[in-house]
Amino acid sequence: MKILMISPDEAVISGNKVDTERITGGLRALGHEVRLNADSADFKPDIVHIFNAYKSRHGVDIAMKSGAKLVVSMTGTDYNIYAHLISEVLESADATVFFCMDAVNAVRSKINLINPCVIKRGMLDFKETNFRLKGKFVFSHIASIRRVKNNLFPIRPLSRLRKKYDFMLYFIGPVIENDYFNEFKSAISGKDWINYIGVVPREDIKGVYLSTDVVLNTSLSEGSSNVICEAHNLGRTVLASDIDGNRPLEPLLYKDDADFYNEARKCIEVRRVAGKYCGNKHEIGQYDVLYKSLIKGHKGTNISKAL
Repeated sequence: MKILMISPDEAVISGNKVDTERITGGLRALGHEVRLNADSADFKPDIVHIFNAYKSRHGVDIAMKSGAKLVVSMTGTDYNIYAHLISEVLESADATVFFCMDAVNAVRSKINLINPCVIKRGMLDFKETNFRLKGKFVFSHIASIRRVKNNLFPIRPLSRLRKKYDFMLYFIGPVIENDYFNEFKSAISGKDWINYIGVVPREDIKGVYLSTDVVLNTSLSEGSSNVICEAHNLGRTVLASDIDGNRPLEPLLYKDDADFYNEARKCIEVRRVAGKYCGNKHEIGQYDVLYKSLIKGHKGTNISKAL
């Protein structure tokens, strides 16, 4: 089978990039010919699979012109922020994929869904690395620098907490929005306990997690966070914003500034560990079944039963 994967943020490390590369590798291992963000002029796919219904919406035209079946993975910002702009994309889809049922229910309240199904996220094996963050106690915020990730949020409550405890706060991730990055640089200026280290190569990310005591997710919108899953699978505590996409993963949750402060303080005092294993060992096989079902002309409940 020929499969064209389309993902935004091709040039940076992002959740979409991690997901598409993992799924692409797994499908190739099953013998499928898979291309990622390739020119469709010399490649006639059977399946076009787009990640993020808004940012990758040009994939609809590619599917229509090639006669391919269209699969749309809803990844978070597409339905939390751009819901009013993606109805035509979803109407064109032969199947829509979500990482969890909570997301399906959230989207159904806003948009008419065509053939939704849930395929939980799988996990890549991490490479061993000597990379380590330094600090007596370490908070890490692993996300691109952009407003939806709310990178500025933890600085104020942790500044108050830093008056009582010795710890480091690391920000790891690429810059996506330059104007927001300028605000971010101003906010961390003069704070020697905060370190922005930019992009950490994927092969070193295990070292980031293992040298972190608490991983932070302060996002305003999530589909299902790769970072929370990876942190939990490596036994790390995660403190995360209380939003729809984060709740099913069962991290420690906070609702506001005061709540964050209190949860962070408790983490330092008792070194709490929370979370559950997130990996779906059947992920690649489920995508294989989904694609084959679509090629055979199955829709809706037939796909759900096949999975």
